[in-house]
Amino acid sequence: MQRWRAVEAPVPGLDRIRLALRDYLLNTMVELGVPALILEDNALQGAHSQRILRKRDGDETRMRTLVRDGIEDGSILRVEPKIAVFMLLGAVH
Repeated sequence: MQRWRAVEAPVPGLDRIRLALRDYLLNTMVELGVPALILEDNALQGAHSQRILRKRDGDETRMRTLVRDGIEDGSILRVEPKIAVFMLLGAVH
């Protein structure tokens, strides 16, 4: 499964966010298992922690870009992308 197919999808920003969240959930469950979704990142240690945190930060950055794209194309109301992504990912977790 392509991790960020939503970035290039030829659909409005809101639909791209839906695709991204779906893929985010599926990929996270495949890679880390369902319990990984409820772990606190401060419980991680060492190199594994660094890898997971880099991945998390990259995912959040891509999601913010999708939110900004949705704002620009009018499919999403004007919001603060960082707060919107925190809300979306918080709801997912």
